[in-house]
Amino acid sequence: MERWLDLREHDAWGKEFSVALDLDQLLLGVRAGEWDLALGDDASRQLREAGPEELTAAWPGASGPMVQFTGALSGPLFRLRCVAEWKGVMEAVSLDAGATVVEVASGASDPVPAAAAMHLGSEGEYVSANLNARLTEGLRRATARLPLPCRVVEDDAANLDRYLQPESVDLFAFHHAINDVVQTIAFGIEGRDTAAVDWFHVLPDMVRMVAEYWSDGRMESRVRPEYLRLVAVCAGLLKPGGVMAFTHHMYQGDIDLGYPMDLYSAYVPIARRWMHGSNLPLEEISLAGYDPDWWLFLRKADGRGAG
Repeated sequence: MERWLDLREHDAWGKEFSVALDLDQLLLGVRAGEWDLALGDDASRQLREAGPEELTAAWPGASGPMVQFTGALSGPLFRLRCVAEWKGVMEAVSLDAGATVVEVASGASDPVPAAAAMHLGSEGEYVSANLNARLTEGLRRATARLPLPCRVVEDDAANLDRYLQPESVDLFAFHHAINDVVQTIAFGIEGRDTAAVDWFHVLPDMVRMVAEYWSDGRMESRVRPEYLRLVAVCAGLLKPGGVMAFTHHMYQGDIDLGYPMDLYSAYVPIARRWMHGSNLPLEEISLAGYDPDWWLFLRKADGRGAG
């Protein structure tokens, strides 16, 4: 089976780590029960009971930048892929016991807290800044089984400095969140609510609105400043030497709604350009094996110079 992520090199701090992730290896761990906590009973059972040919056939749609759910195994495999990626990030940046992981715009998705629970156990904290009430309910249900303390801040991530102490966060995670933040900002500019609504009911309107902002230049003139304001708040909460990690992938369902592909496929490069045009105390680093077209890592300056 194909290898999809191999981190057998040096990280940005010059320390060696060895995180070799491929489908064969991951499934060995699944069969041994090592991923039960992260995946949940149903997904673990599905993967254990599936045959090699079924898994191989479903893997391309679950493991690439274009995510396509083609059958019953797509969801469990995609979940495994996401948790494994984030666990690899946490290992690569040497996230210590007792660390605080904050996720922006998690929705009801829990790969980040699941990976943090695998990496940290109960010694640390996961915090989600989640604005939508219905998605927050789903997130709380999903994280209830985890040993890691998890809490949700039901507010805009731009207000996180009201809830967290300066320089108290070790890792900020933006898991498929750049688009969600952009959509929320655009909706807010237009006076539309994103908190007390069914997110998926208003998603078509969000996609339409973002497409208009993209085509007429308001993405740069109106959304970019608000986006950087949010990131600046997060930067103030990040510890010196701490990391912000952004990842993006594409869902066929979003494309079917009319998402402009030149925008939807380029959220990470756009975010990178916005960051490089700011004066935030963040420097881009690379982690071996993580594609820079789909991942962006920013490290807060700590006075020691570049890694």
